[in-house]
Amino acid sequence: IDGAMGYYTEALRLNRAAYGTSHPDVIPTMKSIALIQSKKGNFDRAIEIFTEVRNIKSAELGKIHPEVASAHKRIGNVHYQRGDLAGAQKEYRQALSIYEQSLGKDHQSTTSSRAIVEKIGEELGQKELAQFTSVGSLFK
Repeated sequence: IDGAMGYYTEALRLNRAAYGTSHPDVIPTMKSIALIQSKKGNFDRAIEIFTEVRNIKSAELGKIHPEVASAHKRIGNVHYQRGDLAGAQKEYRQALSIYEQSLGKDHQSTTSSRAIVEKIGEELGQKELAQFTSVGSLFK
């Protein structure tokens, strides 16, 4: 992974020199770097990079575009990987809203995002229930 990271970092430097820091052609390399950061457990750095990708896409395509929704999902994935269910749900809800507005309620991307939001909601509910049960057991 570290060897690949070196190559991607150099590719990003060259792409930014050629195209500029906010050009869409730098996005694939940025996403690869963010995925490596996430795999290495550098979740804050991965979120930072994916957020930059989202901002570039928003500036280029507008805030209500499926590619912007996909960027929100990537950020949500990283939050989920690090166990931040509330952060993940926030990003997935944003993606769901964008998909509904841009693709409609019945599109596959919309329905899969809705399922993820519901799943995380259930996990959050179970986590809250577990915390409540733990606190409740103190009074027995």
